[in-house]
Amino acid sequence: MKHLTMHAGALCLALVSAGCGSETAEGPDPTPTPGIGFSTSNPAPFNTEVHLTFDDLAGRFTARIQPLRMLRGQAAVDRILQDWSTTGDPDPGFEMVTVQIRFHLETAPSGRVYHLFEDISFDAFTAGAESPLCGCLEPRPELGGDVLPGGTLEGWTTLQVHQDDPRPLLTFGRDALGRGGAWWKLYQ
Repeated sequence: MKHLTMHAGALCLALVSAGCGSETAEGPDPTPTPGIGFSTSNPAPFNTEVHLTFDDLAGRFTARIQPLRMLRGQAAVDRILQDWSTTGDPDPGFEMVTVQIRFHLETAPSGRVYHLFEDISFDAFTAGAESPLCGCLEPRPELGGDVLPGGTLEGWTTLQVHQDDPRPLLTFGRDALGRGGAWWKLYQ
């Protein structure tokens, strides 16, 4: 199993605090090169476990996240139809991608539960932009629910990608401005 360690929240905070890209008395402030899984230009290979520190309204969390299995197009439709009588429809020009994901919460602010939303916690980037929400059904078990530190959720989410995009990306944990988070190749 591949394993990466990432501290997205800390890096985002450091970049904002440092004024990333600004001039200093010594010249241009260098931008650190993100590690594997830390950016759109260097996403982690699919099936790679990523250790991520991220912030939400409740505070700072750490988790290990690993996409386990991916089905695209008709294979995704067939998998959804194993559990449901319909699939929902992707937008015109898009096709469905179902992704089975393991989410292990390591730490949380004292007494806090993290709520993982199956249809909004993970996003697809396709053809250089964030994919619209799919509105398609997820295979069972659906990825989502409450998790305490030490707990693991495993399930499926359904995204949509442009039919002609051979290199879409999967992301989790970006801030409100779309920065940071973990990134995976949504292709083999």
